Amino acid sequence: MKKFMTVLSVLAIATLVALPARAEKKEKAKNQEMTGTVSAIDAAKGTVVVENKKGAKTFTCNADTKVDLGRKELGKLADIKQGDKMKVKYVMKGETAVAEKLSMVNAEGPGKKGTPAPTAPAAPAAPAAPAAR
Repeated sequence: MKKFMTVLSVLAIATLVALPARAEKKEKAKNQEMTGTVSAIDAAKGTVVVENKKGAKTFTCNADTKVDLGRKELGKLADIKQGDKMKVKYVMKGETAVAEKLSMVNAEGPGKKGTPAPTAPAAPAAPAAPAAR
């Protein structure tokens, strides 16, 4: 009877140790990405809607969401404007898409946020003038 209780105790402890490890694996959300154009933004509510060919998705932003506008310092959700091209890294928490990082995608043409202006190629050097005699 003593051996049975010992075996039962060992099994119970092993089960208690293994269950939390399995629960943690299930809770980790898969990182996902979407690139598209911002069609709506509400900085007060912390939401941004991004559209692409596949459709539109609403993302919830929180204090941990990073906003990368291609500058040295991170931006704020309020810095994003409708029409900006963004890459969103997010995780699904239930039915909610929670944005972890919003990154400005290089826009077309010079002067757009996140895009350095192109530099002109150097002009060829003029031939040297003949020396005076």
